[in-house]
Amino acid sequence: MKKLIVLLVSSLMFFTACGKKKDNNTQKPANKKEIVEKKKAKPQKEEKKKQVTKTEDKEIKLPKSTVTQEQIDKLSEVFAYGDKLIEERKKLQKEISDLSKNFKDISAPLQLKKDAKYKYVSVTHFSNAVWTYIYKNDKKKSTERLFWITVTYRYDLKDNKRYNEKFAGYDAIVFKNSGVWVLLKDSIEIRISANDESVKNEKAMEEVLKSFDLKSMESIFDKKTKFPKLKEYFLKIKELNLKIQEVNKKFKEKENDMIEAIKPFIRENEGILKGLDLSKKEYTTSNNVKITAKKDNKNLFFVYIGRHEGFFGVISLFKGKNAKFKKVGSYKALLIDDKASMIKLPTLVLKSATFYDNEYKNPQKLSEILANFDIDGLAKVK
Repeated sequence: MKKLIVLLVSSLMFFTACGKKKDNNTQKPANKKEIVEKKKAKPQKEEKKKQVTKTEDKEIKLPKSTVTQEQIDKLSEVFAYGDKLIEERKKLQKEISDLSKNFKDISAPLQLKKDAKYKYVSVTHFSNAVWTYIYKNDKKKSTERLFWITVTYRYDLKDNKRYNEKFAGYDAIVFKNSGVWVLLKDSIEIRISANDESVKNEKAMEEVLKSFDLKSMESIFDKKTKFPKLKEYFLKIKELNLKIQEVNKKFKEKENDMIEAIKPFIRENEGILKGLDLSKKEYTTSNNVKITAKKDNKNLFFVYIGRHEGFFGVISLFKGKNAKFKKVGSYKALLIDDKASMIKLPTLVLKSATFYDNEYKNPQKLSEILANFDIDGLAKVK
């Protein structure tokens, strides 16, 4: 009896153990390859995160300023000269603006004739031009535009030889089935752009051209003109714009002085600028310096140094939704996507930017570019 009990207990223990083993074996066997991949996945993610942090948050220190007070004063002097030119140009531009307020009232000869067949039209006036848009319907959407016509007094036209074709009997430049530029007497130019497939042909464009009073346009500057107010207006506009051109020429005349004055503030052949060609430096009519960085004759990035006002919309960019800030030395640099990095100084703005898909399209590198300029010195420019 005792032997029978022992046998039963042993059998029960054996089947219980087998049952447990069977339950454990019902789980899907682990795939060795999956285990290895899972183990590797986490370290890879952490490694990538570290790389991003290293690229974006690397501290940028500024070398000690090496420019002298004399060099700071020299650069301040050139920028101050540019400021005077800007003010002079502003006064001329205000005169043009005030004068052009009445342009709409005297511009009838530059607009479509009253009996023109086109119903859906909008007109915009500029100081020396009238833009006319012709649409398919009264919604006047750009996608429903048939023609865009500009009538301009080209007082600055120098190359008449370009108009070496004929269109409706006038000297012209013809763009086959897409547009035409017609030059009338006394430098009045009409440009017609066909925007819809239905009108991209010479017949349709000629029909538009003849919907303007061409004879009236060519009589504006006659001695006994029927449009004395328009003639007087255009001559005054020409005079003011030629004065503006003279002001802009003075920036070019001062270019060598500006380039020499800015050189001490650039640490060429150092750091990120080492081995790059920075020989192309321009002094723009916005009182800014534009420096082009090249290698193997390819443009890599640009650096701009100039006054706040008119600096390529720099103030609005500082308020951009996609902007973020980074420290360059003790200065706060604004990053615009991966395309630009800017530092706003007391009187100047320093900006590095690229429009190319290259290694410099990177916030860290764009900021390092700024660090290769004597920012502390530029901050003292008046």
